[in-house]
Amino acid sequence: MRSWIKEGLIKLGGIVVDEAAHQVAQGAHELSAALYSGSAFVMYGRGTRDDPQVNPPQQEQSQDMGRDM
Repeated sequence: MRSWIKEGLIKLGGIVVDEAAHQVAQGAHELSAALYSGSAFVMYGRGTRDDPQVNPPQQEQSQDMGRDM
């Protein structure tokens, strides 16, 4: 198998496993909400995962910013 195909499949497998873990966690929250409150509704905040569009990375400020010369 070519190396770039193998690397792509490994990355894809990691993405699938991460998404499955996230879905299982949300399902557990909804199941527990249904058992204890009678409703499976759970309000999830926007961007609860590491979504770069919702939570852009903060740029570090340089140490000399704001100093007058």
